[in-house]
Amino acid sequence: MHPFHDKAQGRWLLLFWAFAIATLFFAVTPIYVIRPFRAQGARELMFALQVQHWAPVASLLLALAAVIAMAIAWRAAAPGQWVMKSGLLGGLLLVVGAAVVAHTNVYEKMFHPMGAPSLLSTAQAKLNDKDMVLGVELNGEARAYPVPQMAYHHIVNDFLGGIPLVGTY
Repeated sequence: MHPFHDKAQGRWLLLFWAFAIATLFFAVTPIYVIRPFRAQGARELMFALQVQHWAPVASLLLALAAVIAMAIAWRAAAPGQWVMKSGLLGGLLLVVGAAVVAHTNVYEKMFHPMGAPSLLSTAQAKLNDKDMVLGVELNGEARAYPVPQMAYHHIVNDFLGGIPLVGTY
């Protein structure tokens, strides 16, 4: 006896999981390759950027195909196949989550620019002698951005000497 209601159901299940894994590939590959504090090779970076470029369209099409395959497999399921149906629902959550991630720029979510840094005098800043700062002097004005804050935010937007300034670390 075949473990599925019929062989066609097994094929649709297999197709569903293939679409689900492909959707996950488009969501996870760029995040894995383009991660901070890790060197990337030129080829792997180019590949990840191409995957990221096509991810919104590809993940949407794959997710739609997975939903269709899931619906067909679900309808072909015998009444007592609740384990298989539970697996399909879990897979559907995975597909939808991967499609959402593929449409999201996770790097914007990870790093929050410092929009309007507060200005303190040197005495008020409470820096230790060993604390490093990113210093900028422009048109007679100077700013020092503490490296620990810059390491979290990675970017600061400011005005210095009447000129817009973007600092990054």
